[in-house]
Amino acid sequence: MNSESDSPEYWPVSGAESFVVQGHLRADCQLRVAEIRSGFQADMAEFYASDLAKISESIATALKRLDRLEEAMRTLQEQVQASRPSSAMKSPTTKRSRRTALSLQSKIRRVHKSFNKEKQLRPHEAMTSEHNSDVVKQITKEIGGSMYSEHEIQVGISTYRRTLKRAISISTASSRSEANKRLVRSRQQRLWERRSKVLLATEKEKWQLMQPTMMSEEEDEGDGRISIRKPDWRSEELNEWISELDARASSISKSARKVRVPGYPLRVPPPTGLPAWMIRT
Repeated sequence: MNSESDSPEYWPVSGAESFVVQGHLRADCQLRVAEIRSGFQADMAEFYASDLAKISESIATALKRLDRLEEAMRTLQEQVQASRPSSAMKSPTTKRSRRTALSLQSKIRRVHKSFNKEKQLRPHEAMTSEHNSDVVKQITKEIGGSMYSEHEIQVGISTYRRTLKRAISISTASSRSEANKRLVRSRQQRLWERRSKVLLATEKEKWQLMQPTMMSEEEDEGDGRISIRKPDWRSEELNEWISELDARASSISKSARKVRVPGYPLRVPPPTGLPAWMIRT
C-alpha cells in the first residue's frame, strides 16, 4: 500500500520545474477568467438586447395607440363641424347686412302685431313653451317662402321676444317707481292733514309756510315698525315743533298706530322762501 508521500503532489520538484508549473497554473487561471468574462459579457448583452427589444415594442405600441387617438380626434372634429349650422344658417346679423336684418325684424314685428293678443308671444315664457312654440310656427309660416331661412326667422323671433321682455321690465319698474312716489306723497299728505288738525290759534300763521312735501317720509320695515326719515335740512326748532304736534295728535286719536323709529335722514333740498329758523345751519 502506497503512502501519501508516494502521491504526485508530494513528489519533489526542482526550482525550474516549480517555475514552469506556476506558469501553467497562471495561464490556466487567466484563460478561465477570460472565459468567465466573455460569458458574462455575452449574458449581459443578451439581457440588454432583450430589454431594448421590449422597450422598442412598447414604444411601437404607444405610437400605434397615438395614431388611433389622432384618427378618433379627427373623426370627432369632422362630426362637430358637420353638426354646426352652415354659414347660410347663421344669424342674419352676422352674415347679412344690417339693413336686411332690420328688414326681417320689421316683418316679424308687423306679423306679430297682426295677431290677437291671445295669439302673441308671452315674453316671460321660454321660446320652447307650448304657447310660444305655436306662435313661432305661425310667424314662420307667414314669413316663409321669402328670402329668409327658417333658422333666421326663428332667431329673429327670439330676439324680438327679448325686446318685448325688456320693454315690459322697464315699464314695470317705471310704474313701480311712480306708485312708490304716489304712496310717499299720500303719506306726507296724511301727516300734513293730521298735524293741521291740532294747531293752536297762534300756530296757524306759521303753519301756512308748511307744505306736505316738507313732511317726513315713512317706510314700513315689515316687522310692525315704521321708519321715519326726516328731511336733513329741517332745523331742530322745526323738528321739535312737529314732534309736539304729533304728540297732540296721538293723544286725540284712539286708533292703534305702528311703532315709529328714526330712520336715515332724507337728503333733499329745502323749499325756497322759508324763514331762517326752519332751516338747519
